[in-house]
Amino acid sequence: MIKLQLKYDRETKQYFTRFQHKNRRERKWFGSNRKVALDDLQQFKDDLLKGKVPLTAELTTQVFTADGGKDMRIEKLAHEHLTWVEANRSESTYQIRKHYVNAFLKHTGSCMVSSLTRKIIENYYTWAKLHHSKSRNGGNEYLRHVKAFLRWGEEMELCNNPIKRFPPMSVFPSETKRFTDEEIKMLLTNTANDFRDMLMFGLLTGLRPQELRTLEKQHIHNTGDDYCIVIENHKTAGRTRNPLPRSVPLSRQAEQILIRRLHIKSKSEIIFLNADGMPYTARAFRKRFERLCQRSGIRVRPPYALRHTFATGMAENKTNPSILGHLMGHTTTRTTQRYIANNSEYHRQMLEELAERFVDIANEQSSQKVASKVASNSKSKNEEVQGDCVNACRKAG
Repeated sequence: MIKLQLKYDRETKQYFTRFQHKNRRERKWFGSNRKVALDDLQQFKDDLLKGKVPLTAELTTQVFTADGGKDMRIEKLAHEHLTWVEANRSESTYQIRKHYVNAFLKHTGSCMVSSLTRKIIENYYTWAKLHHSKSRNGGNEYLRHVKAFLRWGEEMELCNNPIKRFPPMSVFPSETKRFTDEEIKMLLTNTANDFRDMLMFGLLTGLRPQELRTLEKQHIHNTGDDYCIVIENHKTAGRTRNPLPRSVPLSRQAEQILIRRLHIKSKSEIIFLNADGMPYTARAFRKRFERLCQRSGIRVRPPYALRHTFATGMAENKTNPSILGHLMGHTTTRTTQRYIANNSEYHRQMLEELAERFVDIANEQSSQKVASKVASNSKSKNEEVQGDCVNACRKAG
C-alpha cells in the first residue's frame, strides 16, 4: 500500500505530496484548492498502483526539452525561488516577493514554465491593472516581480525563460506624498505622546517606515557629544559591490526624542513600541497612521509620506543631492532626484532666485546706460558752451 500525505506549502500556498522516484524525493503539486487536491491525490495513488504515472514533465522533476532546454513545473520553480529569497534577502523583500509570486500562480494555475506565453503575461498584467490599480502605475509591480522570478530561474539554470520580450510598462512620475507645515501641525496635535515622538523622529531623520519600526539600541552610536544612527543591513546595502552602512546624524531635537524614549522603555531593545509594549508590525503602523490622517481631517497618506516630507524639506534648504542621497540611503542620485523633481516649492524658490539675478543684471545695465547718457549729455553741453565762447572771442577780435 502506498502512503502519501497531502501537505501545504506556505510559501506558494499550494498543496503537494512527496514521493520516491529513482532514489530521489520528489514533489507532486495539486494547486491551491484543498478539495480538488484531495481528489487529485487519490487519483495519483491509484495511478501509482497501476503503474500509469508518466514520470516525465507531469511531475516536478527538472526535465529537458527536445531542443536541449530545461523545464519544470511553475509551482516547483516558485518554491525554489521563494526559498532562495528568504535565505538571501531581507524579511520584507521575501514577504513582498511571496505576495506577487503567489498572485501569479493563482492567475496562471498549475502548468509547466515552458507553456507560458507573452499572451498569458499580457493577460496577467491587464488583470493586475484592472483589479489592483490605485494609480496610473497600477499593475507595474506585479509585472516587475514576475520578470524577476522567471529571470532568476534562468540565471540559476533551473529552466529556460520562455518570455523573451515582456509587455512594456507605462510608467508615470509618482506623486510626492509630502505633508504641508499645517498638516504636520494637525497630525502632531491629534495623537498620543508615544506615537507623536515616533512621527517626529521620522520627520527629523527620513528613516524608512520599516527602519523606524525596527530601530534598536544597537543602531544608536554616541560619537562623544553627538548621536547618530548607523544601519548596516539597510534596504539598498546589497545593491552595490562595496556596501556601506547608512549613517544618519541626529539633530538636537531628534536626540531629545531618543533620550526620552530610551528612558521610558529602558528594558526594550526596540526604541518605538505600541501601547502593549510590542514593536509595530507594518500593517499596524500603517493602519494607525491612516486613522490619524482621517482624524486630523487631512488626505490619507502612507507612513512613507514622513520620508517624502523630510526629503523635500532638505531639498528646499538647498541640500546637495549627493549628500541628501547618502542621508536617505540611496544608491543613485536618480532616486533622490525623484523627491526634488516633484518639489514645486523648491522649483519656485530656484526660479525666484534666478529672476532676481537677471533683474539685478538688467538694472545694472540700465544704470550704466543712464550714467553713460548723462555723461554724453554733459560732454555735449560742455562742447556747446566751449563753442559759444570761441565764437564770442572771434567776434570781439
